[in-house]
Amino acid sequence: ARVLARTGGIAAVVHTVGTWRSSGAAVSPDRTAYRFLFDTNVLTTVNVIAAALHVMRREGRGRIVVVGSTAALEGSSGAGAYSASKAAQLRV
Repeated sequence: ARVLARTGGIAAVVHTVGTWRSSGAAVSPDRTAYRFLFDTNVLTTVNVIAAALHVMRREGRGRIVVVGSTAALEGSSGAGAYSASKAAQLRV
C-alpha cells in the first residue's frame, strides 16, 4: 500500500526468483528439496502475479515478466526438482 501511494500504481513487474537444491536420484528423491523448491520458485511466482494483477486489473493496464531458467526446458542429473519447479513457474 505504501509503494502504491508513493508511486501511483504499477506499470510493470519483473519477477525473478530462484534457489537451487539437489533433489537426489530419481529412484530416491528428496521430497524436502521438492517442497522447498516448489514453495520458493512456484508459489512465490503465484503470489507475486496475484498481487500485481489485483492492482493492474483495477488500473486497466500493466505488464508482468517472469524470468525463469533454461533448466525448465532440460534437466540434469540431481536437478529434477529444480527443473520441474522452473518448468511449473513458467506455466503459472
